[in-house]
Formats: sequence, C-alpha cells, structure tokens
Amino acid sequence: MDDPAGFARHLQSLASQWVLIYAPYNETNPIPGHKVILDDDLLAKMGAQDVEIIASPGWNPLVHKDPKCVVFTLPGTAGIKG
Repeated sequence: MDDPAGFARHLQSLASQWVLIYAPYNETNPIPGHKVILDDDLLAKMGAQDVEIIASPGWNPLVHKDPKCVVFTLPGTAGIKG
C-alpha cells in the first residue's frame, strides 16, 4: 500500500479497543507489491505500541536474509469524541 500510516489510522477509526498488526519488518529484499519498508521511523509515525520484533515464519530464509516481522498494537479510536 502507498500510505500505511493512513491505512493504520483508518483501522483505528474502526476499532474501539485496539488494532493488532503483523507485518514484514525492515525487508531487505521486498517482494513485488511491497512498496514501503516498515521500520522504526514508520512505527513511531503510526504510534505503534507493544512492539515485538520476531523471526518470521512467513518468509523463506534462503531468499530473505534474516527475515523479521513486527507485531504491534494501535489504540482504537472508534467512538472517541474529539
């Protein structure tokens, strides 16, 4: 997606409690279609909470050197007036 922070805000607007996101982290060899690299700066921009970087079971380590994913939460904003 072109605007992951905007997408995250949209998800937050739909959730009343929290949003859980699992995504590739710091991809060194992005697969086709991955337009944005999710890194620490983008996590901070999105306001990521409860961040955990994990070894990725979803990427082939023979193709992607030291594949990692990030799991994090964002607070839901549905129903918040302001």
